[in-house]
Amino acid sequence: MTVAEVIQAAMALTPEERSRVADVLYDADAPDQAVIDEAWATVASRRADELENGTVAMLSREEANAYLDARAVERNA
Repeated sequence: MTVAEVIQAAMALTPEERSRVADVLYDADAPDQAVIDEAWATVASRRADELENGTVAMLSREEANAYLDARAVERNA
């Protein structure tokens, strides 16, 4: 069966069936949740270390929002 045939067959399914097929295909290639959790823990630990040793500084909510607003304006210019 070709990719085009698979897509054609999938499009004949109900929306619920297509959703189930999409979930199964995604899960087949998705990384293990434990791997994802470990990667996030590593990032969080590194960021905490950076804050503690002064490599980075925290921004207030207002500062962060102003920074993000300025970036959005730059992107839309």
